[in-house]
Amino acid sequence: MKDNIQELLKPRYLVNTPWFPSNNYQSGDIVTHDKFTGWHPKDYPVIFRRLDWWEHRDVKDMPEYLKSNPEDKNWMGHLVVEKVDEYYGGNNEYVALIDRDESMQYCTSWYLPATETEYLTQNNQP
Repeated sequence: MKDNIQELLKPRYLVNTPWFPSNNYQSGDIVTHDKFTGWHPKDYPVIFRRLDWWEHRDVKDMPEYLKSNPEDKNWMGHLVVEKVDEYYGGNNEYVALIDRDESMQYCTSWYLPATETEYLTQNNQP
């Protein structure tokens, strides 16, 4: 699992339909760079969809730790950093957390990537 938050949070776009002015992008391609000459994928939402940080990634590239996302509608008002037990679902949509009930699944979209340092710092506080 990855511990490089900046890399995980870089904008990525899924090509929904072929980009006709260029043969560089086909449906299903993921555009990982965010510097374009004269245009940007966000200007063409029918062709490009911005991916959430966790979408279309190999499980091996997912972070070992997650923290609450204060911008998510399910946020309860305090930041919690948790260790991941397992990601599952067809697109890493769900996560099982070590310190939680094993039978529960949580939406990955409720979280942001975190580091081991953040996790240890949280657990060392009185």
